[in-house]
Amino acid sequence: MLNDRDYTLIIDKSGSMSTRDQRGGKTRWEIAQESTIALARKCEEFDPDGITVYG
Repeated sequence: MLNDRDYTLIIDKSGSMSTRDQRGGKTRWEIAQESTIALARKCEEFDPDGITVYG
């Protein structure tokens, strides 16, 4: 079901992403980065031509 698909991730980098959601915790941007890397690694297993990054 997940094979032979192309995946697109759209990530918000607005000013609100610098907010720390918990006292002394990580920013929303840091959490988004970690989550994106984990998801991208998982998607690579199912996307034979890999991931394309636009910046």
